[in-house]
Amino acid sequence: MWDRRISRKPSPCDISCKREWKIDRKDHSALDRHKWIEKQTDTASGAAYRQMNKRLERAQRTLDSLTVAAKRYDGDIWIDIRPSNRKELLHLTEGIIIFGSGRMTSSNDAARTPTQSILHADGHQWKVAHNPGMSGEKPRMPGVAIPKLSIGQQDHIGLTGANGLGKTTVMNALLDSMPEDLPHLIVQQQTGEAALSQTMRRLAALQGKERSQVLAAFAQLNADPDKLLSNEAPSPGELRKLMLCLGILDRPQLIVMDEPTNYLDLESKVALARCLADYPGALVVASHDEWFLDQVVR
Repeated sequence: MWDRRISRKPSPCDISCKREWKIDRKDHSALDRHKWIEKQTDTASGAAYRQMNKRLERAQRTLDSLTVAAKRYDGDIWIDIRPSNRKELLHLTEGIIIFGSGRMTSSNDAARTPTQSILHADGHQWKVAHNPGMSGEKPRMPGVAIPKLSIGQQDHIGLTGANGLGKTTVMNALLDSMPEDLPHLIVQQQTGEAALSQTMRRLAALQGKERSQVLAAFAQLNADPDKLLSNEAPSPGELRKLMLCLGILDRPQLIVMDEPTNYLDLESKVALARCLADYPGALVVASHDEWFLDQVVR
């Protein structure tokens, strides 16, 4: 029988707590139940402990791999990337790029035909502006007049200008001149559900060193890798950071980014500028952010 000091019927949990409950030594049935419960508790506790220990070991291995990657890629996420052996990667002749079609006309047309926009190339700073033209001219051609344009293996080009004047037209024409076998990465301004799904699938498929490298690079861009590890959907700004970090695995020799500072706070913008400034290959960035372009253009 239970000791009379017990004022309520104990639960199985209570039975296992020797300091709280006492069993009459003559009550063999209660003693047997107590031993059985202790055995089951120990078995369950052992299984739970082993399961928890395995989780901790997996987490530690992940942490160790991230630590190694962070040390290796700290300050230089481009460590495995080399510039192209080609001296010139992109090239456009002088002429007019027609809006919409991207069709190029000759330099003779550019000289005698007024256009709606004109591109001024001052070194590596390019600006698309409204073409003031002259009074009394015939209707303007819907396009942007450009000088001869060339992008070398390590050139960092900044392209700016008001919306609707032809930045995207110029970018598309440049990309049309790109060699098919050139390793490259293009990060668009707008990213939809398809881009999100494709990017997250690629991240999920990564293993070992590559996964660690991407997460370490993501952290250097002022982003939280834990958010990715928890399968939380990234924001638009985080998604484009992740696209850049995943693109590093392909060792691109040309990176093209359209308005990369959209959706970024100041700290993230500074981190991205520092990262792109160190990129050893060719870079083309279209942006309204003059401070950002000053940091990455060379």
